Amino acid sequence: MNTEFEQRVQMVYELRDKWIDRIEARLHDLTGLKLAVDGRFSYPLVSYNEDNVAINKGKKTVVSFPTDRIATYLGTDNDYGVWKFILGQVGVDRVFMEPEEHDDIEIKEERAKKQLGRILKEIRKYDDDYGSIDVLGIFSASQHTIKIYAQVIAYYSIRLGVDAEDLAFVVLTHELAHAYTIAGYDINGSRGLMKQKPYHWDTYVVEGLAQYYTEAICDHLKSEQSGFSNTFDRLKAKQTDPYKLYKALFNVDEDHEKIRSSMIKYRESHILVV
Repeated sequence: MNTEFEQRVQMVYELRDKWIDRIEARLHDLTGLKLAVDGRFSYPLVSYNEDNVAINKGKKTVVSFPTDRIATYLGTDNDYGVWKFILGQVGVDRVFMEPEEHDDIEIKEERAKKQLGRILKEIRKYDDDYGSIDVLGIFSASQHTIKIYAQVIAYYSIRLGVDAEDLAFVVLTHELAHAYTIAGYDINGSRGLMKQKPYHWDTYVVEGLAQYYTEAICDHLKSEQSGFSNTFDRLKAKQTDPYKLYKALFNVDEDHEKIRSSMIKYRESHILVV
């Protein structure tokens, strides 16, 4: 079991290196936005941005956590079981309709407790960062980065009965879509309001935009890699309403220009116009 789990974790790393450039190219095409300003050109509104730091989506995008102390304390060497316990502590009910079973075991050994604490702090970052609620990865506006969690993806790929590579693609695309729609620069060099504080995102809008663009890219690649689209559908079926209701919310289906226009207006006014 651990060999399979480790192989799934490794697939996440390989997926990132293989596909990130194509995902970004398509997101740029669909949104008209980019994650960094080009220093060779001047932009009329770039000076209005409170935050001009580019989004980091390099090699450290994929994150794995040490869990050896936790495993020892739990008395198991089963990676899947360890992550079942950890995710039960995280509290995933804002993302998944079926929450992980919470185990009442209290970790008292100091090194294991610290190891668990670091994992929980990382995965729960959405509570401190504008309200993004993803569990398999995160876009952090305050830290200018996206991350996808290799072991969490491996765990849920087993739960969903899908390839880890396919699930990693969906998660990576979703988090990159957050980065583009929330923090991308338009042709004026502006990020709009969404990188400014104080600001509170509408969860249904920001998750809906990420879902819309993730689905569009998965469908775009369906003839080449049908597993991406199938995995997107299987994951969405298990998720909560913010991940499901975007088509009704935007009142449009597969009209990229209308969605792009609504997204730009939302970034500028905090008002969704569909």
